[in-house]
Amino acid sequence: MTKIKSLVVRVTNTQHEIVKNNAQINGYKTLANYVRTKALESDRNYERKIDEIYNKIVGTEPMKKRKWKYVPLTDFIEN
Repeated sequence: MTKIKSLVVRVTNTQHEIVKNNAQINGYKTLANYVRTKALESDRNYERKIDEIYNKIVGTEPMKKRKWKYVPLTDFIEN
């Protein structure tokens, strides 16, 4: 994927050292890759949480993992 935009973030010297150390500890070769991953990670975390909640309520895998199989609302309501 070609990267065409840049993002400028200002941090203190201490914050920079913390981020740099975290990137190294987690095996990232560049600080940019680490920051990019962390910045985009929250969307995936929310998605995983929603999947967990769905599974607990419905007792099956989420719709997207079932290849969008239609499930009628009546399947979720006890008679």
